[in-house]
Amino acid sequence: MGWRAASWALAAALVVYPALARAQDGESTAAGMISLRDAVKMAVKASPDEQAAAARVARADAEEDIAVAGWLPRAEVGVRGGASAERGTFLFRQDHFVINSAHGEARAGLRWTVFDFGRTSNAASAAEATHASAKHGLEATRIGVARQAASAYVTVLADEQLVGSKKIAVKHRTRFAAIAKGLVAQGVRPALDEQRAKVNLEAARHDLAIAEARLAIDRARLAVMLGLEPSRLPPLAQVTLPGAEDDAARATAVGEKSRPEVAQANTEVEASDRRVDAARAGWLPRVDVDVNGSYRLTRFDFADGMIPRAEATGVVAITVPLFDATIPARVDAARADLAAAQAREERVRRQVRLEAYEAAVSLKAARTLKVRARELSSSAQQALALIDARYASGLATSIELVDAEQADLDAREALIGAELRVQLATVDLFAATGRTSELGVSPAAREGGV
Repeated sequence: MGWRAASWALAAALVVYPALARAQDGESTAAGMISLRDAVKMAVKASPDEQAAAARVARADAEEDIAVAGWLPRAEVGVRGGASAERGTFLFRQDHFVINSAHGEARAGLRWTVFDFGRTSNAASAAEATHASAKHGLEATRIGVARQAASAYVTVLADEQLVGSKKIAVKHRTRFAAIAKGLVAQGVRPALDEQRAKVNLEAARHDLAIAEARLAIDRARLAVMLGLEPSRLPPLAQVTLPGAEDDAARATAVGEKSRPEVAQANTEVEASDRRVDAARAGWLPRVDVDVNGSYRLTRFDFADGMIPRAEATGVVAITVPLFDATIPARVDAARADLAAAQAREERVRRQVRLEAYEAAVSLKAARTLKVRARELSSSAQQALALIDARYASGLATSIELVDAEQADLDAREALIGAELRVQLATVDLFAATGRTSELGVSPAAREGGV
């Protein structure tokens, strides 16, 4: 029977799906199809969150340059010119005189803070740590985007399988309706069987329409993540994610060691600590060097030629703050920021450990459910084959047939759902333990792995 062969073929495909659906890097995909790794890369590239995180890195880099520039001297040059007219009266005389003059001047100056007892060095260290924190934040953002894209990808694949299962159900019930009609015509079964078969067929078509709508919506969501129009999303290549250990204790340890969120929180604490030191340095003296030079040419209307004047000065200044009410306030604010950063670090560590633990436990449970779903699917198919043969011979009622067919459909869909849960849990575990290369993201090298 064609429908029975199709049913067994679908179940077999679901069982061996991981072994037949390799689509990782290094494995070819059909022309016009998109792989999981390509989809993740597209999602990361198109993500506004990733672009915003990259902009924050660029800003932090610029702020680090600003802080480091405090070590360097500041030089400036200037040129100016002018003219004047002076009218006066000779002493004891009524005669008036007017003196006209013009001048031009060039100036150059250099100011250098030679030593400030840690203000500049601590500010530069804080800016460097902030820059590193922004980089870790960018990596964490990419992992989050990759996780969402990978989850959406495997969800669409599961939706496609679910639609295929619904189509087989429609095919089954179309055949059941034809058999029921024939048995009723022969007087073997009551007319109610034919009507019941028609109702079941319409219900299967309704379920198929719902599954197709869900597939269209999930494809649209994935397309938006990839920066594509929903109608332009290519077909998806089948994929099997690499295996992951579901040891919760190991996953927790690796997650805490590998996640960029933890490194980001650490560098934020370091930056806050350096800001405290910089604020304290406000009480200490500062040594500045000022060097200035100028050259001026002046011409008077009563004299021939230009009158030059050159001037150079050098100053070493030691500035000691005697009273500044803002300094203790800055120190208190910096200490409060440090305490907040330390609290955030602890919160991030707890959250990372919890996410890794939950992901490992979820994966272990999903694998157990998958085994049971496979056994249930096999039993349901055997029962359906037996009831189908009995019904065709007039030995089973339509209710028994419908129940067996529905049990088979439920078992097949349970297997699809179990496989999806395994895939989603695997994606979550990769993200929770920093195995971003498995999702198509290449972060900075880290130790550890699952």
